[in-house]
Amino acid sequence: MTCKQPEVAMQFINIRSEPEVFAKTFLCEEGVQYEIRDNNGVKEYWPIFPGFTEFFNGHWFPVAAGPKVFTTLWLCRARKSETNYKVFVLENRPPRDHWVDTPLGMVPPFDSQAKYQEACNKLENDFYLEVIAGTRPVDDYDSFVEKWRAEGGDEMIKEIDAYFTK
Repeated sequence: MTCKQPEVAMQFINIRSEPEVFAKTFLCEEGVQYEIRDNNGVKEYWPIFPGFTEFFNGHWFPVAAGPKVFTTLWLCRARKSETNYKVFVLENRPPRDHWVDTPLGMVPPFDSQAKYQEACNKLENDFYLEVIAGTRPVDDYDSFVEKWRAEGGDEMIKEIDAYFTK
């Protein structure tokens, strides 16, 4: 489907993305559907229950001035009640206490990985499952590592080291 009047569509998007217009069309009337509360100097939008009904649910064409504006206003829609909002925050917080950043997540694939990764992953998974199932002792870890390195692990390590020491 294509737009027969793209200029008019862009005018609509430009008008809709103005912060005061977006807030009114996305959240409706301040003091009626939502209120602004101060939380230690941070402006937060909170619904006035029952909040967003079928009629007052301005989710059509959610064009915003940017992701920060949209995220701030979207939180209002998540705050149907204090309990609902607390659950929303808990479900969406990043697990920083368990987070492991890896520089390998941002590098191009290596030739050695294409060649050895599948076999090495199978060795790892088999070892973990055998230990969990009790058919192999954890004390076999050193022999597993030797086999992993021999099956291509050393090649992957060397290529990764070379990439990061350039």
